[in-house]
Parts: sequence; structure tokens; C-alpha cells
Amino acid sequence: MNSATVSLPLMLKQLRLSAFIEQWETIADKALHDQWRPEQYLSELCHIELASRTDKRQMRYVKELQLPTGKHLGGFDFTAIEGLNKARIYELADNHDWIRQGANLLLFGASGVGKTHLASSLGCSLIETGICVKFYSVSALFQQLKEAKQSLKLQDALNKLDKYPALIIDDIGYVKKNGTRKQCAV
Repeated sequence: MNSATVSLPLMLKQLRLSAFIEQWETIADKALHDQWRPEQYLSELCHIELASRTDKRQMRYVKELQLPTGKHLGGFDFTAIEGLNKARIYELADNHDWIRQGANLLLFGASGVGKTHLASSLGCSLIETGICVKFYSVSALFQQLKEAKQSLKLQDALNKLDKYPALIIDDIGYVKKNGTRKQCAV
């Protein structure tokens, strides 16, 4: 190995190209075997790096999101709710212009019909396209904002929320008061 080959992993680490570090030798062997041009080799490494970063970003978004697990549109029983437009729900899941336009989506219905499941499913579809989402129950969000206000950090908490293009706020019609749940007029 020459000095350039020895120092390459250190340079890649400094540049924070983790997928390059893992794959450059394997891809180099393939490039030599298949007689790739240098730009083809570089392009393949860039493609691997970008895919790796996308996967890591999505994993980070999913972790941040804190959605209830196992909530996907494929597992939702659309027949359980009369009048629910399945095509419209899938359109919202596939076309995210409504997020870019800053539109709100409100899901109303009786307890247990699947509002959280639908909201979580839409959140997952947003994450899959690289849109960062955060899930809160309304009581958890109120508690967090109340604590931030008491510690004089409310603006910081609001700024943190503002970084998310989409917030999913669950159980908006209910708040806890003195240990009991009461429906609020919304």
C-alpha cells in the first residue's frame, strides 16, 4: 500500500464520509474487475454515501417522532369508519404538498376508531420522503410547554417545535384535569 492509500481512511473520516470508509475498498475491487472509469467508481461511492445518509436521517426522524409502533396504512381497517375516503387518505400519504403549503389536517371521530393510527401512518409516509415529523399527545405537549414557561425557556421550546414541518398532536379534544379526563370544547 502506498502512503495515499494508507491515509485515505483518515481523510474520509475527517470528511465524515462513513459509507466511503466502509465501502471504498470493496467498490475499488469491483471497479478494477469490471474496468470502470474513475468517474463511475466515484459516482458509485457517492451514491452509496447518499443512500446511507438518507437511511440514517430516516432512522433519526423515526426515533425523534416517537410514534406509536406498528401504525401503517396497510394495517388500517377502512371499513370500520363509515364515510372515510380511503383514496383521499392515500393521496395525503403520497402527495405532501399540503405540508409544504402549511395546511392543517384535523381528524375527528369517536374514541377508538383509528384517528391515531391514521395520523401515525401519515407521519410515517412523511418521514419516508425526508420530512421531519414530531408526535405528541396534547397533554404531553401542554406539560412540556408549561415546564418550559416555568423555567423561562418557553421561546426556546417553541423554536424547537418550529423546526418540524409537521406536528401530530393526538387527543386534542381531551385534557387531564385533576386526574380525570374531560372533553374540551374545541
